[in-house]
Amino acid sequence: MYSSRRFRIKSPNTFSASSSWPLSQ
Repeated sequence: MYSSRRFRIKSPNTFSASSSWPLSQ
C-alpha cells in the first residue's frame, strides 16, 4: 500500500499508462 501510494504520486503518468495497458491487451 505504501509503495503503491508513493509510486502513484511520484509517477502519475505511469499510473494512467498502467490502466490503459490491460485495456489494450
